[in-house]
Amino acid sequence: MIKKSLLIFTALAVIVPIVISGPGVDRFNKSEISKVPNENSPYINPNRTFVTVPMILEGTIIGGDYWFGPEVNTLLTGYYDYETNGECKHQINRYSASVLHVVKMTSTDSANQSPSRRTVYSFSDNDGTSYTFVAEVPTIRSGFASLQAKTDGSALIGNHHQPAAFLTGAVHYDVAPGAGTFTTVNVPLGFNFIWPGIDRYPGTNNFLVAGETYQGTAATDSGAVIFYNGTTNTFSNATRLRSAATDHLNMRWTYAAGPSGNAIYVMDAISDAGGTAGGNRIFIFKSTNSGTTWDAGNTIIDTRIVGADTLVPFFGIDAIYDAAGNYYIAFNTLSPSNTFASAKMWVSKNAGTPVLVAQHDGTNGIPEAAELVLHADAGISTIDHPSLGITADGSTIFCAFSVQFENDTLNGFNKCHIYYSFSPTSTLNFNPPIQVTQGGPGSFDERYVSIIRTVPNLGGNFGNTVFMVYQKDPQPGSCAFNDAAPFSRSYHVTRKIFQADSPIGIKGISGAVPKEFALHQNFPNPFNPVTKIRFEIPQAANVTLKVYDVSGRLVDILAENEYLTAGIKETTFNGSNFASGVYYYTISAGDFNDTKKMVLVK
Repeated sequence: MIKKSLLIFTALAVIVPIVISGPGVDRFNKSEISKVPNENSPYINPNRTFVTVPMILEGTIIGGDYWFGPEVNTLLTGYYDYETNGECKHQINRYSASVLHVVKMTSTDSANQSPSRRTVYSFSDNDGTSYTFVAEVPTIRSGFASLQAKTDGSALIGNHHQPAAFLTGAVHYDVAPGAGTFTTVNVPLGFNFIWPGIDRYPGTNNFLVAGETYQGTAATDSGAVIFYNGTTNTFSNATRLRSAATDHLNMRWTYAAGPSGNAIYVMDAISDAGGTAGGNRIFIFKSTNSGTTWDAGNTIIDTRIVGADTLVPFFGIDAIYDAAGNYYIAFNTLSPSNTFASAKMWVSKNAGTPVLVAQHDGTNGIPEAAELVLHADAGISTIDHPSLGITADGSTIFCAFSVQFENDTLNGFNKCHIYYSFSPTSTLNFNPPIQVTQGGPGSFDERYVSIIRTVPNLGGNFGNTVFMVYQKDPQPGSCAFNDAAPFSRSYHVTRKIFQADSPIGIKGISGAVPKEFALHQNFPNPFNPVTKIRFEIPQAANVTLKVYDVSGRLVDILAENEYLTAGIKETTFNGSNFASGVYYYTISAGDFNDTKKMVLVK
């Protein structure tokens, strides 16, 4: 029997509150928070309050037909807490069980966040059980890192830096997995090429490198893609992409490389006013020859009306291919008034009708999602930052994202926590979202989730296993961009989601939330040699189940301090190794305790 303990949240250090004027806000100022970091005039946070709290990692969490492994510190930490402008940066890559890469953008100096901004890289050779910090890549100022691996498993890291006059996109390749001896190859363009993302064409050592030619004006901003040969370490076939948007300023975008040389570049022109009712649109550009040529682009998502809702694309976006060549795009929407309560997450297959993943109320609703926040975070909706992964056989798609909570706040900012959902790729019918990280007093803020693109099946008590990395921070908001949040040290942590029965044998019988705690009589009783024990918990709790003989001697532990979600649960006691007689089983869950008698007859 596998037994795992959970690190329980404890009271954190006293933190100086910030006075917030006004009752809160229920909508975004899109023109304000659509801004992107100005590389030439970096933001200087006027708030010099510091939040210094030791890292507290969550332990194993048991659900029903899924369970979460413990959080693991990647040793990537610092003071830059704004990882992305909306698109998923794909900051984790699992090449094999002995080769796992993770990157993060951070700052080494809290007083000089922008000048000290770096890309940092860690490596695991034991499938994410622990990590070794490897290197800064490169050793000068850089930002907005993405990650892939070559065919030999060595890391390929994309980011932008400024070695000369222009902000230059670059890839940095290692000599071997985890070696930390990187060579930089700059994108050979005579203009700013920033925020490069990387994806590998399946079965090859060739890569799609996608970015933006950001000049800071509507007339000059455009998408940009270029082909990278991972064998010769050279670039070719650079292409600039302009859509039919009325304005490309501050656009968001994502990308994916697929089988047979297929590739997509997806542009969310957030400043566009050419869509329905003057809203913005999402455009797609396609290549069928590994980026040698690209089509002229087409609108795939317009501002649209569904029932009583008007849905306007927001900032969050990601894309992925399956092995059969189907592509999937995740994005979020708001109402035209940009109210928090209108936030929704969607996934579209092959540019078809989007399917709902999550919203505030109703189908796939998340009631914890904020409708009124104390402070609007930079570029963050209350349901945001999607990241996509697909099983190796292409049967199941996963979508992870962050949710900003209504009633979980600290120092004038609402915390975010991580959720995920999944669906068969054949039907695209997403299950109700499942909360991954825990909220409440003493909890951390978690956002900017990234999951591995190809989800492996590890079998046994693990099943389909989603490897994810996300930023964990004691203080919500952004001290590095324009939120004026208190300064704090953020961390990158990884976690595994196992789509299988829990290793301790506790199964979820029903997702219905009971009204009260209850321990039921075992069945059958008397029994020989196996019996089932069912119990109900109306809220998430740390649960202990123990079995004693008639003398009061502990004979078995069915669960010890295991974190279980609310619901009706069931586990099995096997008496094969015990003598006939009377036994007692006890439960402890929060303040609830109960004991019942059972009889083993052989």
